[in-house]
Amino acid sequence: MKTAVVFLTHYFDAELEARYAKLKAEAPDGSSVFIMAEKGSAIPAALAAETHIFEFARLKKRPAKVIGDRLVPGNVHLAFLDFREAHPDFDHYWFIEYDVVFNGSWRSLFDAVGRDGSDLLAGGVRGRADEPGWFWWPFMDFRGGPAESTWLRGFFPLCRISRPALDAVARRVTDGWTGHHEGLIPTAVREAGLSFSDLGGTGRIRRRTGAGSFIRACLPPRGRCCSGLCAPRRRTSCRSCFATSSTIRSRSARPRTGATC
Repeated sequence: MKTAVVFLTHYFDAELEARYAKLKAEAPDGSSVFIMAEKGSAIPAALAAETHIFEFARLKKRPAKVIGDRLVPGNVHLAFLDFREAHPDFDHYWFIEYDVVFNGSWRSLFDAVGRDGSDLLAGGVRGRADEPGWFWWPFMDFRGGPAESTWLRGFFPLCRISRPALDAVARRVTDGWTGHHEGLIPTAVREAGLSFSDLGGTGRIRRRTGAGSFIRACLPPRGRCCSGLCAPRRRTSCRSCFATSSTIRSRSARPRTGATC
């Protein structure tokens, strides 16, 4: 199985270069590691050959509509599809956002899920009934698609997606599906009859991966962030986290006003 590990960012500096170097050193054996950066990012010349550049002005022409006028909030699936089309020969694609930090070895996480053949691995996968107040449900438009009771959402600063799953997302975008990528991707995967695993959630989605000892989903009280992978829900006071024994966390070195992943 050929695996791509993709570090997604909208800028690049010395700190991110160090994060990328760590990820590259600890990636699975035989995998290919890439940077996926927005046009204008200051990528060093030495890393140019392993960098995929995207431009949102081009990506936004693909779907029937987008959320806002930037990749975030909610349009990250378009970058995923752009990368898959430029690099079509991989079986699985890990996408890891720039502000995800793992104080342990990335290899321990990759090894923990290595035998899970699910088409989608993501955190916090849950249905509409599990989180009816999610801000982005009303923005979902799945034309001729599944009943709302079967819609899913997840948490995607770190995820692994198979080639068939990305192809299913691409078909649905072509069919006119629009909405936040954290709802569109898992719903398209389920609707296509493909498999998915929660990297550690509290909802009713069955966890089939071996990562349970590393990651668990939690909602810290009073909006406090526990020791884990965290990404602010910037429209609310709470946070989504994956607390881990090795401390994975998301910390935005350069927050984007009004944006959410």
